Amino acid sequence: MSIQIDRYIADAEIEACATHILQKYGYQRTPIMAPPIPIEEIIDFTVDIPIIPEAIPDHQGSPVLAKLVVKGHPHPTVEIIVNEDKQPFFDQHEGVEQYSLAHELGHYVLHIDRGSLNTLLLPEAKEQSVVLCRMNSVEERDRNAKRRELQAERFAASILMPRDLLREACADIDLCQWRNLYRLKDEFHVTITALTNRLKELHLVTVTSDRRLVPYQDKLATQMHSLWE
Repeated sequence: MSIQIDRYIADAEIEACATHILQKYGYQRTPIMAPPIPIEEIIDFTVDIPIIPEAIPDHQGSPVLAKLVVKGHPHPTVEIIVNEDKQPFFDQHEGVEQYSLAHELGHYVLHIDRGSLNTLLLPEAKEQSVVLCRMNSVEERDRNAKRRELQAERFAASILMPRDLLREACADIDLCQWRNLYRLKDEFHVTITALTNRLKELHLVTVTSDRRLVPYQDKLATQMHSLWE
């Protein structure tokens, strides 16, 4: 028996879920008008999940930054465990810890059947490790697990770099200059990779194979346009 939800989730639905969490936080605390996004406070006030520092062993040879676990029966509790052994790594790479927390929140929002927590855990199951956030991407043998990871990544990007806030921050800067993007990633407390991926998702800029920044182009739209020329 499982409390995990495995299904296709459209990008628009993932974005809507992240927006809902931000709005809920805004109602409970104060609207977020500028970056960075206070992800720890959001987790505390919107879903009330404790964030616990604890050593986490490697998983199948891959270092783990954080994980979401469900413990106990008949009244299960959900926790986000952050790997305390990786604190030096977090300190050296700004944005990684925040992204890991947002990633695990994404798993909770998108992939945990919260209505069935009390019924689907077996009495003898003292702890069920639900999902993992790995330091390095690895090839998943389980297609559903790989899909869940990608969905959680998109959720993390959506909540840490909300569409409206990011577009507003980009309005008066040249996105084709790396120095501007590095300033932007510092504002949002994310990694440069997370930022460039999000900018591409929003059709603002893309990175070429030789690391140049160019305005985003929809290849399909360009091909269709050329057919009519």
